Amino acid sequence: MTFTRRKFFTFSGSVAALSLFSQAEAMPVEPPTKYDGDFDIVIVGGGGAGLSAACAASELGASVLVLEKRPFLGGSSLITDAMFAVGGTKLQKSRNIKDSPELYAKDLYEVGKHFNQKGLPEALSQAALKQYEWMENVLNVHPFTLEHQGGQSVPRSHQFKAPEVIEAMTKFARSHGVKILTGVSANRLYWDEKGKRICGVKAVNAKKEILSFHAKRGVIVTSGGFARNPQVLQRFAPYLKDVQVLSGTGSLGERMLMAQAYGADVRDTSFIAATFGAKKGMTDISELSFIQFNGGVVVNKEGKRFVDESKTYMEISEQAVKQPGRQSLYGF
Repeated sequence: MTFTRRKFFTFSGSVAALSLFSQAEAMPVEPPTKYDGDFDIVIVGGGGAGLSAACAASELGASVLVLEKRPFLGGSSLITDAMFAVGGTKLQKSRNIKDSPELYAKDLYEVGKHFNQKGLPEALSQAALKQYEWMENVLNVHPFTLEHQGGQSVPRSHQFKAPEVIEAMTKFARSHGVKILTGVSANRLYWDEKGKRICGVKAVNAKKEILSFHAKRGVIVTSGGFARNPQVLQRFAPYLKDVQVLSGTGSLGERMLMAQAYGADVRDTSFIAATFGAKKGMTDISELSFIQFNGGVVVNKEGKRFVDESKTYMEISEQAVKQPGRQSLYGF
């Protein structure tokens, strides 16, 4: 689980990503004459990314509003295995594991086959260590184990308890003045024609009342999950249409489409991959297994080994979906 800020969209006025919208939905929405709330930052999505952004912005003194459409916070982050890859931590040093942000970035380039945008692996690895230290020193949450997973030259997957992290970030955000509204669904962005920028959010609450919130310095969209929306999945990752889904119930991609209505674009969707290691019909993340990283051998339905088990679970899944019956098993 990565709690650092993520750049979901690259905005360009010349990009027209409107094929999933009607003409009316694609038209800019003018702001109201009166808002129901005025903030520096409005964050759409109350999962790990949204709460992290809220904590960071509030630390810098910004007034922040978080909108979460579900009646509770956490989103898909709440049901993950909460693995946070970080290089150069005190836990690693205590186990004589020599790691660093530089080595982590090097591994990211190798796993990405150097398709990575130059500079991003370095930025991620440096930010990951800072975020990890903030989580330990400020939030007082700590990993309970350290794992060695595919694509890592040394063990660097620090596993936390997801509910504990979400609770700690929520407590920190609220103590720093962040306003959090659950059961409130953002459905459109307001456009300031004079300033040529997004200036707020139109939303609806559980009572179907329309609410409008002003964002003086910007709107951050952190609700990028779309695994439960077949239409969006078909567009961005059609090869995964038959893969079983385990994600937050709110992972419908509507907020991503909300941003695309203004010409936002998405990046790297061609690299989306499933997580290998799920048993058929799994309903909880605890049923996921990474035994291939501890000596397990992966075979297909015909009992034939078809992949190097030291690869990342994403690379293994890419090969697994190509197997007869799209099935694979663990063996020894």
